[in-house]
Amino acid sequence: MIRICGWVRLMEYVIGVDGGGSKTEAASTLINGKLMKRHISGSININAVGYEEAKRNLIEVLEIVKLEEKAKICVIGAAGLENEKNRKLIMELLNGKYAEKVILTSDAKIAYKTTQMGGGDKMILICGTGSIAYMEVNGKPLRAGGWGYLLGDEGSGFWIARKAINKILRGYDEGRQPTKLTLKIMEKLNVNKPQEIVEKVYSEMGIIDVARVAEDVAKAFEEGDEEAEEIMMEAAWELARLIKTLIKRSGIEKCEVYCSGGVFKTSNKLIEAIRRYVEAEYPNVKICRCSYRGVAGAILMAIEEAGFTVNEEVIRNLEGWANA
Repeated sequence: MIRICGWVRLMEYVIGVDGGGSKTEAASTLINGKLMKRHISGSININAVGYEEAKRNLIEVLEIVKLEEKAKICVIGAAGLENEKNRKLIMELLNGKYAEKVILTSDAKIAYKTTQMGGGDKMILICGTGSIAYMEVNGKPLRAGGWGYLLGDEGSGFWIARKAINKILRGYDEGRQPTKLTLKIMEKLNVNKPQEIVEKVYSEMGIIDVARVAEDVAKAFEEGDEEAEEIMMEAAWELARLIKTLIKRSGIEKCEVYCSGGVFKTSNKLIEAIRRYVEAEYPNVKICRCSYRGVAGAILMAIEEAGFTVNEEVIRNLEGWANA
């Protein structure tokens, strides 16, 4: 609470939660965007880690970022919340404890929200554990990808990791000597032989653990490794395809595409490759790195939902803590 001149008024604040494929970031801010608390925990994607782990991680971040009173609004954007069953589970879990109103949406939606400060048509491309492209045209949402690691997510961290591991196992089948990339990945997985990777993946590793291998592939790509380049260029083609799919569906051939997600943090070359693939067909499309973390989009949505305007003060305050 804030005490002013003997009167007591409740401190109005909001909570934003960005639930990506591998981690969750939450923040509480005043209505003007000034940061109060922030915390990072594990994934809250029920489809990836199961309900019990998602529950623990969500409660952890909310308990840490909450203030003395309930927030006016809590916006949670997470992969897997398109599923009505998952949405119901989360709403029952929260049960009015942390905020007067809770809004559940996708991680793509809140990431897209961070691109809306300024004019022109925008699109968000996320490449983390999974992959998705998202934009809105006249208020109507359009998406491509984001169908999960079993059915899609081409070009994503998990997809890149699976491609790399598959190459290792094929090389073993064919009796080839381990490559530099193979040795790097084996070291990361703490195995001595390629065939040991199979048991490691199936008995000890989850989706998120497998996806982390993509970081080594992306770093090798930056260092000029030819094997990594082959994988990453195919990933770039798949991610460019998501962008071009939405361009065709929307009819908008001049827009800005913002790249967000963990894989992009590791590889500048990936963004450059996507740019070449897209601009060859759509020269008026600008590919750039997203300036804000996804949690900032959740905060922006919460502030607006609380009935306040996102003004220059809010933007300045967000820039002080939410830059990507």
